[in-house]
Amino acid sequence: YRALSSISWFVSMTYLPLFVAEVKGADQYVLGGMATASMIVPLTLSIPMGRLADTIGRKKVIYMVTPLYCLSVILLIYASNSTMLLVSGLLQGFLMLGLVTQGAITQELVPTFLLGTWWGILSLLTGIMKVLGPILGGFIWSFFGPVHVFFFILIVEVSKLALLWLAMPETLKLKMERT
Repeated sequence: YRALSSISWFVSMTYLPLFVAEVKGADQYVLGGMATASMIVPLTLSIPMGRLADTIGRKKVIYMVTPLYCLSVILLIYASNSTMLLVSGLLQGFLMLGLVTQGAITQELVPTFLLGTWWGILSLLTGIMKVLGPILGGFIWSFFGPVHVFFFILIVEVSKLALLWLAMPETLKLKMERT
């Protein structure tokens, strides 16, 4: 799950500004506006979403925010004007909320005495994905076209939700059982 998140994050981070500038024809103000808008969501919703994750569960929060991030990617693909690009940028902030919530799950799944080893393994795997993701994005951009990079991101995000549903326990319940 974490490796897939790294692919999604780094492919998006690498190719989104290029796509917005080259394909959508946006100028530096729209690019800056999108980056600024993407920070509004985590800035305003981090504490409420953290509390919600502590109340209803981390997986449910991820299930809530991931479709909003996917909507941002769909808006980006089909944007026909600067306003749609800015709204896409705003919704991209939900990716950060999902990543932070994912971090809480990661901490809770592993016993404290194994966290160092666990983070070492995770860092290795995510590091590999951070290198391979943009390279794969470049191949997709070159061979299939720029828009397909973002369809790839959508596939990764849906795969993450399936993996979360099938393979990861709700850590809020585990935490309550331990106390």
